[in-house]
Amino acid sequence: MMPKSFNTLTAYVIGVVVVWAAIFVVGYFVRGPTPGHPLLHVFGGFMLGMLAMYVATRVYPSSRNGSGAQA
Repeated sequence: MMPKSFNTLTAYVIGVVVVWAAIFVVGYFVRGPTPGHPLLHVFGGFMLGMLAMYVATRVYPSSRNGSGAQA
């Protein structure tokens, strides 16, 4: 059963993973299996960046008061 709403970061991460999966599926059917393809390196770096972003948002949660930058 699906929860009522996702945290926006969680929904973003799931959406990005789904889009990357679609890119790989389309690429596989258009180009076939290409080991060592540069897109795999980009994907690896992108996923490391997503992991770092996710960890940073857990370590340094944003304030929910909507005031923007704090002094």
